[in-house]
Amino acid sequence: MLRCPLAILCLFVLWTPMANAWAPGERDVRHPMDGPDVELRLQRTQAGIRVALRANLVFLDETLGSLREIQHEIAPEEQDDLEQRTLEWLRESNLLRVGDRSLDLRMLDAKWVPADPERIPYFPREGERALTYLDLRLEYAFDSDVDRLTIRWSAFPINPVLAAPGEIDGETAPTIEVKAVLMAGPEERIATLTRQEPSYVWRLPQGQGADHLLPLPAIPMASQGISQTQWMLMALGAVLSSCLLLRHSPARLALALAAVASLFFLGRDALLAPPVDWNTEGAENAFRGLHANLYRAFDFHEPEAVYDALDQSVHGDLLERLYREIHTSLIMEEEEGALCRVETVEIGTLEVSDLTSAEPLRFDALCTWRVLGVVHHWGHSHERLLKWRARFHVEAMQDGWRLTGAEILSKERLPLKPEEPKGSAAIPPTKGRTF
Repeated sequence: MLRCPLAILCLFVLWTPMANAWAPGERDVRHPMDGPDVELRLQRTQAGIRVALRANLVFLDETLGSLREIQHEIAPEEQDDLEQRTLEWLRESNLLRVGDRSLDLRMLDAKWVPADPERIPYFPREGERALTYLDLRLEYAFDSDVDRLTIRWSAFPINPVLAAPGEIDGETAPTIEVKAVLMAGPEERIATLTRQEPSYVWRLPQGQGADHLLPLPAIPMASQGISQTQWMLMALGAVLSSCLLLRHSPARLALALAAVASLFFLGRDALLAPPVDWNTEGAENAFRGLHANLYRAFDFHEPEAVYDALDQSVHGDLLERLYREIHTSLIMEEEEGALCRVETVEIGTLEVSDLTSAEPLRFDALCTWRVLGVVHHWGHSHERLLKWRARFHVEAMQDGWRLTGAEILSKERLPLKPEEPKGSAAIPPTKGRTF
């Protein structure tokens, strides 16, 4: 036990810096979005460009000014006013232009996302104001033949995380960067807008990604001969012709029918088409292409485009069922229903059976595969790894190979490989969101 006051004082002096070193300070737990934050997502649709804008109260206050009774929160009766002010600001700033022409803007929906109380301690600078978001869904109409748009952003508040203490000069202080996710057909890119380069020319892809799907192997065909159906029709025609020509002479009719029967039955093997020359390797190649296109279809962002792409691989009622199965598997419930983007699809085992060599060609494929889906946010991502096992029925049809049946045998979520944490492990992940 320490009895000397001087010793106690020395211990206190030594303990203070040690405690500060061990305890997580503001730099360790401070979230990189503890300040003005805005996300911008633009998606090309048949009607024009659909825009999802997400901005927190800090960004809105520094861009539009604060007119609230309590600065760190927004009351329900104040929300409509701020929504309208934000909409008017977007109209005046001409976010999207075609050449020198501004585009008409209309609001589809507005939603407020309240602050998560569990995350407030990690935002010591702005607290609730940094975690309260306004989600706007907008639409800009334009002609379908437009091949490029100019995106121009006009608000770049100071980035308090990068700014030095006391650095408040708007001309020299670092400002935030605005990331714009641009989606058209299966294409997705990110444009970075800054105070130095506030504009971006978006060249819209033409054709809506018609060449995004993998080409499938050609359906093998017999090189010569006729089909069984054709042979039967020829035999029937010969019999009918004999009956019409020789109907007045029973003896000659019987002799003609015997000759026709001998000709077709004895020469049947020579007349009929030989079996199609193909093997298990050809069936595997056809299935691998169909299977890959199942997931490539989900690179498109509009449900109608996904259906159109799936229609190139799936036949009949199976299309709707596989759409639901795959779409449901890509939803992350823990990320507020965010939809994963497929990163990789790896086939593990593949067994082909019941392969027919007569037209129409058919076979079954028993397959196991793994799918890695990812939801990206600024500075981090969330991954999901699923393992599937299913039996598929494949058939050659007039418009190419098609999946005509599927039996899902098992589906399980696999643990991801442990990785080094990115940033402070104590900070909960940011909630995700999709169109």
